[in-house]
Amino acid sequence: MPRLIDSVADWSRRTLVVDSGSTDGTVEYCRERGCEVVHRAWEGMLAQRAFCLEQAAPHAWILLLDSDESVEPDLRESILHAMRGNDPAIDAYELNRKVFFEGDWLHHTFQPEHRVRLVRGGRGRVAGSGPTGRGIHDRIEVPGRVGRLTGVLRHDSWFDLEDFWTRSIRYSRDAARTGERGGGVADVLFRPGLAFIKQYVLRQGFRDGWRGFLMASMLSVGNGMKQVTIAMRRWKERSAR
Repeated sequence: MPRLIDSVADWSRRTLVVDSGSTDGTVEYCRERGCEVVHRAWEGMLAQRAFCLEQAAPHAWILLLDSDESVEPDLRESILHAMRGNDPAIDAYELNRKVFFEGDWLHHTFQPEHRVRLVRGGRGRVAGSGPTGRGIHDRIEVPGRVGRLTGVLRHDSWFDLEDFWTRSIRYSRDAARTGERGGGVADVLFRPGLAFIKQYVLRQGFRDGWRGFLMASMLSVGNGMKQVTIAMRRWKERSAR
């Protein structure tokens, strides 16, 4: 969180932090830095991000960031330039999110990863993945055009391996609960391997050295956890009928 706050503190008009119950000093730190902190119980990423859009709707532009993201200087300049230009035909901008992992950038793994994060106030809505549109992978939709900015949105995705396991378990449970696709025999057998191939081979994660191999391996294991969790939930639902 400190990196996030520092990256926007000197140029944002209002910094709103939506917190779901932190007990590690995050709330106190944010208030000391002049942020406005609002408590909201966690109901999933879709509901939380939609709440953020609603709270900031009166503003001309809204920059939506997760606690593990921060704005690099080159992206900051691109954002400021876009807001000064204020093209009326554009309702939102995509930013390229780039993972910083174990002390260095992943220049190929996940890349490119464009996410809509700069949105004109009152124009964005949040949608989810999966057949119900309520899956855990969220996206922001706008009625107008979406532009694309240069620069890097830093993503400190996991602190360490323990943090990865903790988040993967929560992610797997949420995916099963919200009706994410998968969970079939073929999904359990092949999707983890395909996840590795996608990042390590197709995205050329091998060019990121041991970091790329480790990240692709972690994603493969995490995908396996998700598929097994979805399969178990579906088996229990069928057994209960």
